[in-house]
Amino acid sequence: MNCFFKAYCRTYQFFLKILAKCIKWPKPQILNNFQDATEILKEKNAFPVLIVSGKTVSQQPFFNELISQLHDKKIPFETFCETTSDPDTVLVEKGAKFFKEKNCKSVIAIGGGSVIDCAKAIMAVAATGKDIKNLRGILKVRKKLPLFIAVPTTAGTGSEATAASVIINRKNKDKYSIIDTALIPSYALLDFRLISNLSQRITASSGMDALTHAVEAYIGKSGTPFTDECALKSIKLISENLLSVYNGEATDDNYKNMLYASFYAGLAFTRAYVGPVHAAAHSVGGFASVPHGVACAATLPLVLRKYGAKAYQKLSEIADYISLAEKSALPDIKAEKFIQYIEELNFKLDIEDKFKLNESEFKQMAAHAFQESNPLYPSPVIFSKKDYLDIFNKLNFKEAGFEKNS
Repeated sequence: MNCFFKAYCRTYQFFLKILAKCIKWPKPQILNNFQDATEILKEKNAFPVLIVSGKTVSQQPFFNELISQLHDKKIPFETFCETTSDPDTVLVEKGAKFFKEKNCKSVIAIGGGSVIDCAKAIMAVAATGKDIKNLRGILKVRKKLPLFIAVPTTAGTGSEATAASVIINRKNKDKYSIIDTALIPSYALLDFRLISNLSQRITASSGMDALTHAVEAYIGKSGTPFTDECALKSIKLISENLLSVYNGEATDDNYKNMLYASFYAGLAFTRAYVGPVHAAAHSVGGFASVPHGVACAATLPLVLRKYGAKAYQKLSEIADYISLAEKSALPDIKAEKFIQYIEELNFKLDIEDKFKLNESEFKQMAAHAFQESNPLYPSPVIFSKKDYLDIFNKLNFKEAGFEKNS
């Protein structure tokens, strides 16, 4: 990669880090249940409220509990339950039109990260009147959004604490982010009951997504004492609780801790950003329909090893924090211990590390990943398109010499 381009990226990241220190970062207030949420809506006179969700969640008992609470408090509401995995630009535009037609004054997003991201984008389009494509990138919203209560029903994306919304344009398979502090929810409702009946697949995928957020935020070059603390808290909570939840051996505290792990990781990466793992995972997800957390989990150890010595110190600190190695061990040994820990965790969570990718699309995938990560992501190593091609080749089934169904 051209040394001048690397210098440009680092300069961009340096000034962005300074800018981040000057920005007032709102932190969502934590609510514990739907009663708390309805009391806030009443107190703020923030209705009609638009409930954004997906079809599956809207059929769950807890969704009906929310509806009952709104009826009991005589709070007018509308529902938009069309969100699917990986919300797209067409859905966002439709939701924004509905929001304005119903003259809504607040939003409750109840669901996984896709639902919360969709709600953010709906409010951004409704508030600015801009086409969704014109909000792509950093600080393009610049408008105060309506009161927003995010209710996560998975423990992984951290979207309930972040300034980002990830949207896909299905026409060109381009998955991109809208990033603005205006997108940070006013409130995060963390109720452990809402994640207590998730499938093992979703538990594993969302848990590894949170771990990736925390790790990338911690080892990047834009961390602060606050983001480092949040990232380490998240990593430790995940290391102590994820397998118990996955194996069906969880207590209420295990579920609660996973929700807080996701929340802390969200606080960390929305300020310190992520890195090439996410850029690669977004391409894999956009081109091969692989769940985001699964793509992150498989990509994470590959990227960490590719960093080499540039990441040894930070990874060794993580290894120390969760007691993976002797304190006296050298940083490279500790770093490898942590990478092996991730690989073992993937194995225990039954997360595949190979996908059936289309090699003819690798160059396009690499271009998307490169564009997403540079100059924005302050990773230990600035990845080139060739670096991404290497990652995609290692993720592809064909490199292993067998097909998925063999």
